[in-house]
Amino acid sequence: MKALIIIIIAILLSVIFYLSVIGIKECGGFAGRTCPKGFSCRVTESYPDALGRCVFNPLVK
Repeated sequence: MKALIIIIIAILLSVIFYLSVIGIKECGGFAGRTCPKGFSCRVTESYPDALGRCVFNPLVK
């Protein structure tokens, strides 16, 4: 039973890591594109209308 729980946790963490690394799509910009549910926009530039990447965020509902 304990091994099964560890395997499930490892799989879930792998999926979360994969989704956070790939960055699903571009967001922000002058068009104001939004991210899918469960993702947040990470903008690395500091100029107006900069594009960002959607990254998985477990805190966003």
